[in-house]
Amino acid sequence: MVKIEVTGTKPDGKTTVSRVGTGFFINSANGYSLLLTAAHVIGSNEISQSKNDDWLVENGTINRKIKIRVFNDHGTLDSGSLEAYSWNALPGAADIAVLSIDGAPYPTVPLTTERDVGLRSAMLLGFLAQEDTLAKPLPTGKIEFDHTSFRYRSDFNRGTVKAALH
Repeated sequence: MVKIEVTGTKPDGKTTVSRVGTGFFINSANGYSLLLTAAHVIGSNEISQSKNDDWLVENGTINRKIKIRVFNDHGTLDSGSLEAYSWNALPGAADIAVLSIDGAPYPTVPLTTERDVGLRSAMLLGFLAQEDTLAKPLPTGKIEFDHTSFRYRSDFNRGTVKAALH
């Protein structure tokens, strides 16, 4: 798991924005690594200002920096950061983005290729604003897939969180 720190200028050209999120490595070999994160952390990848409500675009370049901080062998965040590039954000309602960084190897989380519907153990984690330690995780629950959406079921509140996958 990594901490993602995004800074940039809003389209008005005056306001600076900072966003913080998490991600994890899905591939790490041959000198580069790919990470998965939420697209709302990264913001728009549109290089036309008229289509980008998140960031200032100048000469086809988005005014934004994406920094990745990796956990070290002691379970704390390294003080240095790596610059990341927004490789792809899935269009539509999916809140998923793929980032790339130069450098490898890092531990990866394998993505399943199974198409079955089932339950998977999961724990939701994140960082609080400018903190360098993970927030207290939500209780362990189960993720239920049905090919178009998923639900996170936790024994803590007996409720569900549902999100569509498009």
